[in-house]
Amino acid sequence: MAFGIGLRIRSYVYLGTGFLVTCIAANLVRFGMRDHRIAAASLFILGLIVIGSMVMLSAHRATLLQRYSRVRELLATWEG
Repeated sequence: MAFGIGLRIRSYVYLGTGFLVTCIAANLVRFGMRDHRIAAASLFILGLIVIGSMVMLSAHRATLLQRYSRVRELLATWEG
């Protein structure tokens, strides 16, 4: 991801993000299969993150939409 941001190449950012999410999910599944307490704790924390992000999205919707539009404008100038 950092390489894609540094070179301003959008596809590298997307590819790096995809691999990061896949790696984290695979490690959670692997350790969750080995120890069920880790799986329960991971799912509990994931639930808290989802609920917290929805609360933050609702509370700061206008500001987040402005930031999102600026990021989209910045990404539009990058190479594909």
